[in-house]
This record gives sequence, C-alpha cells and structure tokens, in this order.
Amino acid sequence: MSQPERSEPWHLDRRIPIATLAVLLAQAALGLMWLTTLGNMVDSNVARLSVMEQRVEIMRTQAASQAVQLGRIEEGLAAVRIDINRLITSLERNR
Repeated sequence: MSQPERSEPWHLDRRIPIATLAVLLAQAALGLMWLTTLGNMVDSNVARLSVMEQRVEIMRTQAASQAVQLGRIEEGLAAVRIDINRLITSLERNR
C-alpha cells in the first residue's frame, strides 16, 4: 500500500509574484484606512447626535414654557372680552 500524501502547511516561497504581494498589502492598507475613516465618521455622528439631543431637550423646555405663556394670554384675552361685553352692555343701558 502506498502512503497517503501529507499536506504541507501553508508557507511562502519564491513562486508568489511580487505584484500579488504588493496588491495584497495595498488592499490591506486601504482597508485599514477605510475602517479608520468609518470609525471617525461614527465618532463624528455620535458627537453630532449628542448635540442634537441637547437642542431637542432645550426646545422641549421652551415649548412647555411657551404653552404656559399661551395659556395665560388666552386667559387674559377672555377677561378682556368679558370686560368689553360689560362695557357694551353698560353703554347700551345708558342710551
């Protein structure tokens, strides 16, 4: 019986062209650059999101304050209408 062929472990030898190695190294470098850029973009977006959340919270508090002010204005207008109606009624009686 013949012995089965042993598979040799992977290794580099002179049969791999330099151009192939150069392309693989260039791809690895570009991939690393792309990942770094992507990470920077994510960090930038996180910072911008944090700023936007702060602005939204400020706008919510301002909207609540404006709602209270609007309620007071409406109450004041209602009181002015009542006073005007009283004046009209009083003027009509005096005629």
